[in-house]
Amino acid sequence: MTFKRLQVLLFALLLAIGCKPSPKPPAKPLPQPGYVTIDGDAMGTTWTVQVDIRGEEQETQLLNDAIAGLLESTEQQMSTWRSDSEISKFNSGLSTNWIPIGPRIATVLRQAQAVSRATSGAFDVTVLPLVELWGFTSQELVTNAPPAKALTIIRQATGFQKLQVSNERDEVRKLHHRTQVDLSALAKGYAVDLVCGLLGEMKYTNYLVEIGGELRGHGDSKKGRPWRVGLELPIVGKSELGDAVDLPNNALATSGAYRNFLELDGQRYAHIINPRTGHPIKQHGIAVSVLAPPCMEADAWATALTVLGIDQGLQLAEQEKLAVQFRVYLEGELVQQSSAQWPKNP
Repeated sequence: MTFKRLQVLLFALLLAIGCKPSPKPPAKPLPQPGYVTIDGDAMGTTWTVQVDIRGEEQETQLLNDAIAGLLESTEQQMSTWRSDSEISKFNSGLSTNWIPIGPRIATVLRQAQAVSRATSGAFDVTVLPLVELWGFTSQELVTNAPPAKALTIIRQATGFQKLQVSNERDEVRKLHHRTQVDLSALAKGYAVDLVCGLLGEMKYTNYLVEIGGELRGHGDSKKGRPWRVGLELPIVGKSELGDAVDLPNNALATSGAYRNFLELDGQRYAHIINPRTGHPIKQHGIAVSVLAPPCMEADAWATALTVLGIDQGLQLAEQEKLAVQFRVYLEGELVQQSSAQWPKNP
């Protein structure tokens, strides 16, 4: 039993001493060590944690509450759907001065800017006005592409160069008063890392965390081997798994342009903006998976490489020594290409 769990038991014992005796309930067998699954809803999606529990009877519920609370606080900071979130307040401001910001958002923004620089802007968190312009945040069906003039005006406020993040202080600065930030391409991955950090602090050693399809494993599954997960094939309107990959203390993020799309003026667009053109990508039937120790990093790179496409993306992945697999349907045929760092699992 860990020190933290011993503290909980001692606290409960002190409470019991001060209470009047009551009839003892029927004895219940303590749960045996084993793997449990807990899940819930957060950040506009679902989450699941499989963990090897080694503790008391109510430990599963306590762990569930701790994870749910952590995800709720993260959403309160990073959600653009909440008008009172920390990032929404930053977005609504017009100041171009340095503004203090929470350490979690500062961490995510530093990672975002690093990937933006490495991809020459193929990844960019300032795309929120473009996402809104193309109707991806609207509940109503958009039937026409936005006017070119509106696109030109909005692009004056977008571009990762219009955002500065301090490396010394938790501060951020807009260089255009209408610049706005969307963290959705990293937030779920970062939340996975936060939950893994919580489990590590609580001395759990075997667990798999999944939030909205982004995963990170640690230790072994109940099969006594590293966690193994399947990779979804980029088939429109259908969920089908292809190859599987092990997660030995590693994270996996996948970005795809095959599930959510819209058709405008006879052209099909994916729900992923190319920041360098201001348009959604036209490629559909593509999925990009990235392995990296922090899930936040894998999450950002998966989106960036989807924007770049298989040719440019694979070339950059090799240059950056990233473990990447592309799955693309070209003329009805599935093409799978991986970087040299991608594991060769049996």
